[in-house]
Amino acid sequence: MWGKRLNLIIVAVATTLSLVNIVLFIILLGVRNQITDTATRAERILQQIQTTAPFVTNVAIDNTFKVPIRTDVPINTTVNVPITIPVIGQVTSIAIPIKTDVPVDTTIQVPIKTTVPINVDIANSPFNDILEQLQSLLTSITNL
Repeated sequence: MWGKRLNLIIVAVATTLSLVNIVLFIILLGVRNQITDTATRAERILQQIQTTAPFVTNVAIDNTFKVPIRTDVPINTTVNVPITIPVIGQVTSIAIPIKTDVPVDTTIQVPIKTTVPINVDIANSPFNDILEQLQSLLTSITNL
């Protein structure tokens, strides 16, 4: 009597485990299909990125930059200075040589307001290698 009951229990457990395996297989098959569909969509997007026109945009710059200036300005010249001789009242010019260095230590503010155009051809850029590797990975996922 125990033998028949034990056999029925074993058959019931085996049947239940088989049904659970079938359900898990169906669930995993659905997940695989979703992953494959997503990989296919991502692969198409990558192909569009690689084959579309170059990435074009403009970057606006509106900033003020501080530029320090530290230098010596050399001066080497002759200055004619008029001098009046008091006894005879005559005006004469005397040449005075000037040779010196004038130190300049200042900071100026330079405002820059411009637009910088950016034009990147993705197919001829380093990004293309990365995109090709990613596309290869997505293709291998799609072909699961």
